[in-house]
Amino acid sequence: MQILQTPIEQRYEQITELLCTMFDVPVSALSFVDRHRQWFKSIQGLKVEQTLRSIAFCQRTVSLNRVTVVPDARFDEHFGNSELVTGDPGIVFYAGAPVHAPDGQPVASLCIIGFEPRSLDEREITLLRQMALLTEMLLHTPRASRTEESMLAHIGESWRSVMIDPLTRVWNAEGIKMLIQESVDQAEDERERVGIAMLELTGLDSYRQRFGHPGCDELIVRFTRAALKSMKAFDSIGRLRGGEFGILMNRVCSRDDLYDRSVMLQMIADDLTSAHTDPPLRIGARIASVLVHPNHTTSAAQAMEQVECMLASTPGSAGSLPLMAESDIVPGSFIRHHDAA
Repeated sequence: MQILQTPIEQRYEQITELLCTMFDVPVSALSFVDRHRQWFKSIQGLKVEQTLRSIAFCQRTVSLNRVTVVPDARFDEHFGNSELVTGDPGIVFYAGAPVHAPDGQPVASLCIIGFEPRSLDEREITLLRQMALLTEMLLHTPRASRTEESMLAHIGESWRSVMIDPLTRVWNAEGIKMLIQESVDQAEDERERVGIAMLELTGLDSYRQRFGHPGCDELIVRFTRAALKSMKAFDSIGRLRGGEFGILMNRVCSRDDLYDRSVMLQMIADDLTSAHTDPPLRIGARIASVLVHPNHTTSAAQAMEQVECMLASTPGSAGSLPLMAESDIVPGSFIRHHDAA
């Protein structure tokens, strides 16, 4: 299935976010269980990527292959002494439904977690089971990005693990650049346009001075999650360094389409402005992008270099218009969208 050690995906993030709302719980997760650990493909409410299998609640859900409800883990014979209960994060309530691989084997649990005792009625148990079945359908469906699906199929789990940014859990610089190269090559074969963009969050230095490195990291994560939700399902994002991101936009219809997608990302960054500080801390983004045509003569590396040069060639500011170029323009040159014919 090529699921372990892969970037977070919009479709699973939506499932776990919806679970938190539906069941009014602080934590929900999609947890895959292998021989030694449970690994979270998506998790809301806790900052953790994996735990040992031996202490995992979801391991029991998978092994029993049925909905498992633990109303109060502090007094449960299986979990009462678990460090997840007696220590951090202090789990009290747990409910999980198994998620199956295409061959019918239980491989994961879709779960909800709380810090107060709770039970589920039959309607709620049915609802959790139905959400797990919906997750199964997504799991059995290929990713919307054919390029990403193909690339993940050809690199092993150990290689994938070094291509994920540990803070945001999206692609890191190496991963997104490899994906861009694959996409440019595939687009040439399939006669499609590809958009390549670089976005830099602005105002991070002031934010870091006010809230420290942890606060700045949290802001970067917030932007990443919001950007992921707004992007097309077949687009991809990777964190290059600090507050800089590389963005791959597939199936771009026109320059206007690329511009609209770029503006959307810029608006998300603008929404991060911290209004509760006095004076308000202004967060924004500047973004540059190139539109790569099927008959291009530019390599992915050259296109990335061009985008980086465009971004560096203007001081920019939050709210400034995205910079755009065609793939056959000499690196370093650019046109503003409102000057384009």
